[in-house]
Formats: sequence, structure tokens, C-alpha cells
Amino acid sequence: MTLRFLPGIFLAFTLTVLAGCQTSEERAEEHFKAALEHLENGDTARAGVEFQNVFSLNGKHREARLTYAKMQWDAGEIAEAYSQYLRLVEQYPDDLEGRISLAEMALENGNWDELRRHGEYAATLAPDDLKVRIAVAALAYRDAVIAGNETARIEAKSAATDLLEQDPTHLGLRRLLIDDYIRMKDWNNALASVDDALEIDPKNLELLQKRLRILYTTNASTAVKDQLTQMVETFPEDRQILAALVQWHITHGNVDEAEALLRDRVDPQDENPEDGATLIRFMVEFRGNDAAKAELDKLIAEDGGLQPVYRSLRASINFDIGARDEAIAEMQNILETEEPSDATDNVKVGLARMLDITGNPVGARALIEEVLERDATHSEALKRRAEWLIEDDQTGDAIVSLRAALADTPNDPEIMTLMARAHERDGNKELMSEMLALAVENSGNGSEESLRYARHLVNQGKLRPAEDALLGALRVQPNNVRLLAALGSLYIEMQDWGRSDHVARTLRGLDTEQTTEIANNLTAQMLSAQNREDELDAFLEAVSADTEGVDSADIAIIRRLLEQGDTDQALAHVDGLLGVTPDAPVLRFVRASILVQSNRMAEAQSIFDGLLDENDQRPEVWVALYRLHRGNGDQDAAMATLKAARAKLPDNAELMWIEAGELETAGDIDGAIAIYEQLYAADSNNQIVANNLASLLADHREDTDSLERAYVVARRLRGSDVAPFQDTYGWIAYRLQNFNEAIEYLEPAAQKLETNTTVQYHLAMAYAAVNRTEEALAQFDKVKAMLNPENLPEFAATIDAEVARLNEARTEAAN
Repeated sequence: MTLRFLPGIFLAFTLTVLAGCQTSEERAEEHFKAALEHLENGDTARAGVEFQNVFSLNGKHREARLTYAKMQWDAGEIAEAYSQYLRLVEQYPDDLEGRISLAEMALENGNWDELRRHGEYAATLAPDDLKVRIAVAALAYRDAVIAGNETARIEAKSAATDLLEQDPTHLGLRRLLIDDYIRMKDWNNALASVDDALEIDPKNLELLQKRLRILYTTNASTAVKDQLTQMVETFPEDRQILAALVQWHITHGNVDEAEALLRDRVDPQDENPEDGATLIRFMVEFRGNDAAKAELDKLIAEDGGLQPVYRSLRASINFDIGARDEAIAEMQNILETEEPSDATDNVKVGLARMLDITGNPVGARALIEEVLERDATHSEALKRRAEWLIEDDQTGDAIVSLRAALADTPNDPEIMTLMARAHERDGNKELMSEMLALAVENSGNGSEESLRYARHLVNQGKLRPAEDALLGALRVQPNNVRLLAALGSLYIEMQDWGRSDHVARTLRGLDTEQTTEIANNLTAQMLSAQNREDELDAFLEAVSADTEGVDSADIAIIRRLLEQGDTDQALAHVDGLLGVTPDAPVLRFVRASILVQSNRMAEAQSIFDGLLDENDQRPEVWVALYRLHRGNGDQDAAMATLKAARAKLPDNAELMWIEAGELETAGDIDGAIAIYEQLYAADSNNQIVANNLASLLADHREDTDSLERAYVVARRLRGSDVAPFQDTYGWIAYRLQNFNEAIEYLEPAAQKLETNTTVQYHLAMAYAAVNRTEEALAQFDKVKAMLNPENLPEFAATIDAEVARLNEARTEAAN
């Protein structure tokens, strides 16, 4: 029996041996042919498997790599296609098709570094190829724009236009021309170019958004509505587009239409709560809390799967209107009666917010950790955790959490804003700016995001970009008072009087008490900035005459009189106002403050005492009374007043600040640090508190823990051009032995704070540390000349020791 099987066994063995004689390249080729057959039949899944077999046998199969990359590109898998083309040109640098494809994808995605890398290489291989010429023209255009070379820009644009005639479907070229028209504010051609591009790719969201921005800019209001309506139909899941259409209706007074849009999307049986929650937020803002709660009652009665979510929304409204205990109890009841789910995770996040606000941060953080233990990708929980990490100066961990949240919800502007805060706290101003800009873009030019970004740009001295940010938001919300006020102030800083006046007139046209007051303040600022003093006085008097009681114009008049040193006239103006409203606390306070300037201390103290007898919760009165005693040289009375004020208002930041200063002056550095630590815990975003705390820790503590604490607190000061901040960060860098970085910050600080002995001493020590002997000795001589022999600072002995050391080293070097 065994013998009968031998021929068969021998044949199988022979076939196996023969198969084994095939090389890996030959087997790879068979898999490649199979892949091509699957592609021809439209079976890309099986083709993909065969391609992987090819690469596992022959990683340098050029044609297979090229074909697979094209298959991925056609399928819309751009990242995979790009990586395959990149692998191809790494193996075969002169592969023209690979280089051209990489250049095309780079141009499509606006990746200029990669476009330059592959486009310029392709130009050495085939300079006359149409696609290569397109890449070169795009690079020439970008270079001209960055360099501000108008002649080169026009030439590059002309070249791009000629190339587009040869390839009218090339979207990269069309984008270039669209951007040029937008840059030149040629809105008609920009719109026509976008429309031409949309004929090629009618559902291209980027092009549709460009078209929308052009319509906003040109105030084509009806066209904006029509396009938004079309985009909502085309992209029904894009909530930002829906929000923009809702905002359009609100801005144009069509609140009913806005509500109908939101209401049509709500399905009580839906598993996603976002549509219902959006409707409720709208109802709260435009219909009131009672209407919102009535709507929630209806949704809850439907008994759908989102009942816990709607109950939690109702509890949140109750919490916000003051029924906090009831709201927290409701949230806890939901969690007790419902099985763990995505809905209960959202409830826990909402309850965590309530607990944090009501003084239970431990309970709040525990709930967030419970949510993340069940769902590590929960974006809202990750955001809350990141907020706390930022407050605790754990910026690295915060950024990790926010990146995880961004992976789940990549277009969330709140995550980007938090990322900006984390980068700011870490001292990375460039990444902070980038994230703020992304938040504006992803919020659809939201007002809060735009205001935040504009403030950042103004702080950097970038006034034109700040203007662009505010104008972009105003195109979406043209009557937003805060945006208009910010724009008006910006125009005054830019000394653009015509447009600042236009903003003031726009605000007056809104015809509310708030907008009229803002407009008046802008007008007063304009007149003052232009030194039109007579007109300013006349304007303020006219505004004051049109109001009853005290008004901001009255305060401005009084301030101007005091600036001119005319205390008698200022007092007369206040007395005139008091004749109308004799019991007005603000006028009595202003009167007492003027009396202090007139050195009528007893009268002023009597008024301050009377105000405190009526209401001892007024911190500004306590501070004024404290300063009155300090000004009189009565330190005991000043300290008694401060002690009484602290007892009445133990958490008031200004009073704590004053006490910290008193303790520092008295030499109680530990006491001052303790108060700054309290202030920092209450508001770790306050840069001045952070600076003072870090400065005291670096100047007066020698232990490693304190120095590390100082560095963590002061990181945000990196890149600052504020002299005290530069000094603090520079001195901490010195203490950490980063001497060159220390000098980078201490030199500009010393230039700006020429009379500050400590700052000059810090720079001298930094020069000494890097053996810049002559500069260090000169700087030490400068510091010694500034010292008061009767009140020498602690570092006086260090100066003598360093000077002696440097002179000795110089002598040794000379010998």
C-alpha cells in the first residue's frame, strides 16, 4: 500500500521543488499581474491585497508602486497615495511621474515646501512638461507674494493664466488665481473664478467657503442666504454651515425662520442629542428659559432614548437661573437611575461643571476621570481635564489630552482655543497664534474666537491682521456690539479717523443705551487722540447735558479737568451733579478722591468713612482710604485699614495684592509669596501675578523646588517684550544656568529699566557667567553707582565678590 503512494509523493515533491526555483521577483511579478486583472475588473480590494504581496516579495517593484499609488489617489486616499509616491521617488529619484504626482498633491494641499522639493526636481527632468511648468509658476507666484515683489507677482499670475488655458480643469491653478483676485480685492473676478472652478467640482467645500466669504465681503446678503441654504442641503451633517444660516436669519431679524430650521432637524428618537441641544440653546437665548424648559418637557415626554440628556439640559437651565441644589439633585438622580452609556457620560460632564462652580473641584475631577475611564476619547471630558491641567501648569499633559480630543472632533474651535491657552502658558507664542487662527476659521468667524485672536494680534502690534479678523466676524454678525467696539478702538489705535467715526455712527444707529455710550466713548477717544481739545470739551458737555445723573461723559469731563490740574473746577462739576443726585455713591467717592488731590484729607476721610458705614463691601473705598493714610505718612492707620478691609473682603484680589506688597517691603518674603500663591491659585492666567510670584521665588529662594516652581510659573513670559517680564524670565534662565538665554532677555530689560538697580545687577551677573569680563565689570560699576550706601541690598556683597573674582581672573590672564 505504501509503495502505491510513492509516485504521487514524488510528483508533489518535484512540483514543490520546481516552484521553489521561482525567484521572489518572479513571484512578485505574478502577484502584480493578478493585481492588474483585479483593477481591470474594478475589484480594488483584491488588487490591494495583491499589491501588498508584491511589496513583501519585492519592495522595489517600480511599476507596482506607481500603479498602487495611482489607485489610492483615485480612491481619495491622499495620505496613502502620497506616502507611496514618496517611497517611489526615494527608490527612483528620477521617476518623473512620481515627482509630478507629488508636486500636484502638494499644490492641491498648499504644502509649499513639498511643492518646491518635488516641483523643482521635476523641472530638472522635464522643464517643458505642462504639469511641471504649473508647479514652477505656482512657486514663482508664492515667492513673489512673500517678497512683496509686485512685478514678479503680475508676471507669475500671467504665466498661471496662460497655463490654465492649456489645462482648464486644473484646480490648483484656479485656486491660485482666485486667491490673487481676493488679495487684490477684485471681488467680481474672484467670484467669477470661483464659479468657474465649481463647474469642475461643484461639491468642493473649500471652493464653496471661498465663494461664501466673497459674498459676505461684498455684502451680497441675499446671495449669502441662498448659498448657505444650498450648502446645508449639500452637507446636511455639517453643523457649522447650519449655524451660519441660522445666524444669517437671526441677524436679519428672522428669528422664527431660524427656529424652524433648527426644529426641523430634531427627532426625539434620534441617538444623537446635538440637534435637540442646539434647539434648546437657541430657545434659551431667543425665547427665554421658560420657553426652553417647556420645549424640554415636550422632548422628555416623547420618551425617546435621549431622555437623560434632555433632563440634564433642563437641570442645567435650572442651575444657571439659581436653583443649584435642585439641579445637582436632578443630575445625580439621572446617574442613579440610568445604566452607564454615552448619554450618562454627558450628564457626568455637566454635573462636573456644576460641582466645580459650587466649590467641589475634587468631585468634579472625579466625575471627569470616570467618564474618561469608560471612554478615553470623550472630547468634552478631555476638554475639561485639559482646562484643569492648564490651570495647574501641566501644559504638556494638557496638550496630550487636547490632541486626543482633536482627533475625535477635529473641527472643534473650543479645543483649538484651549490649545492656544496651553501653548501660551508654555511660552510658545507662535503655536498659540496658529491655534487662535484655526479657532477663528473653524468657528466660521465666531465672535468670541475672532475677538480673542484680534486682541492677540493687537498685542503683537499686528494691527492690519487684527482688523481682518474683526471684519471677518462682522460680516457674519454685522450688528455685534462687542465686535464693533473692538473695531472702533482698533481704528483709533491705527489713527484711521474716518473709519473709527464710521463705527461710532454705526453704533449710534443701533439706538440702545449701551451702543450710544460706546459710540460716545469712541468719539471722545478720537477727539482726544487728535488733540482736538476744544471740540472734545464741547462734545463731553453736550453729552453730559443730555443725560440725567452721572454719565461716562461726566467722568470724562472730571478726568480731563484733573489732568489739567484744575481741581477746583473738577470739584465744582461734581458738586453740580450731587445737587441733582446727592446720595449717589459714585459721585461721593469721586468727590472724596478729588479732595485727596486737593490735600483736604480730613474731608475726604469723612466721606470714605461714611461710604463704608453704609456698605463695607466696597473694595475701591477701602483701597482709597488705605492710600489716603499712606499718603499722609500714617503707616499704622494704613495697616489698620488694610487689616479691616481684609477681614471684610478676605478674597478680594486687589487687597491681597496690596498686603503682599506691604509684606515684601517689610522683608517678609515668605508671607508675600504665600499671598501670591493664593492669588495664582485663584487666577493662574494673570500674567502680573505669575511674574511677581516667579520673581520672588527666583530672587529669594535657593532650593531646587522653588527654582523649578519659578520656571514653571514663568514659562509663559518667554518671548515677551514687557521689560519686567523679560527680567523675571531672564533671571530664572540665569539661575538655571542657561546664561546665553538669560542675556537675550536681560539686555532689553536693562535698556528699558535703566534706573532699576536689581535689573542692572541681573545683567551684570549674566555677563560675568559667560566671561564677558569687561562688560560685566562695567555693568557692576554702573550698579554700584546706583546703590544707596545707607540701605544696601542683599546682593551688594555678591557684587564685591564678583568684581574681585573677575579682576583676579583678568590679572591671571594678563600674566
